Amino acid sequence: MPKELIAIIEPHGAYALDWQEAETEAPKICHDVYKRYERDPRGALLFLGFLSSEFLFSSSVLFLKNLTSAFVRSLARTPDLELLRETVTVAGDEKLTQTLLETAPFMPGDEHLTEDWIRVAWRNMNEAYARAIGSFKGKVSEYFSSQNAEIHCAGRVYFHLVENKSDDAPFAFLATYSTHVSETGKSKHVPLKHALIEFGNDGKKMLELLVTVHTASEKSEFVAAILESREIFYPLKLTAAEAYTVLSEIPLYEESGILCRIP
Repeated sequence: MPKELIAIIEPHGAYALDWQEAETEAPKICHDVYKRYERDPRGALLFLGFLSSEFLFSSSVLFLKNLTSAFVRSLARTPDLELLRETVTVAGDEKLTQTLLETAPFMPGDEHLTEDWIRVAWRNMNEAYARAIGSFKGKVSEYFSSQNAEIHCAGRVYFHLVENKSDDAPFAFLATYSTHVSETGKSKHVPLKHALIEFGNDGKKMLELLVTVHTASEKSEFVAAILESREIFYPLKLTAAEAYTVLSEIPLYEESGILCRIP
């Protein structure tokens, strides 16, 4: 008898997975998710969040997928992931919480589905990630690639675009990078030109720092140009047209793992 995987909402941020009869057999990925759930329910949520959206799930499992994918997206956009590693805390989103509650399908145990349930589930995923990255021997970017090569975690490079009122050029562009995280959890940022001094002739470390920039340069002529000319290491004056290009390409930069700071 064909079966499909369903999710059951339990109290206090918990959930269960089970099988029910269906018209068609569940795809293999559902069996993989269930096996992970049997071993580690929290880890299974994290695994679900990294999965591609192309897979077909029941409406109840799809609800969990939407929740966990939102967590992974927020995680990927968190600054200084490599420096923070297992100490990172991914903040929740009230708007997202309301959207999830408003669009939740009918499913077993949905009477337990509240804002508090989502907050606890979110915290559980944060703990699952901390545990996973704490035992992972490689870089955070390598961990992301091992889970889903299409999801790029935030690197250490930031792009800044500001108004330039004291010059003929109306905008200014600056690339910075984070150098360390203090005891208060705050990272220190310096202009990218400092990397030329910090890394000197160490091409490997420079390449690691600029990996997100190289990724963006494959799709952006602007980034490719300032990378090739090495102008990216210095403040740039931009025309209105150039600033518009930067603004329009922000989603591309962020998808590549570059964090953008725009007033």
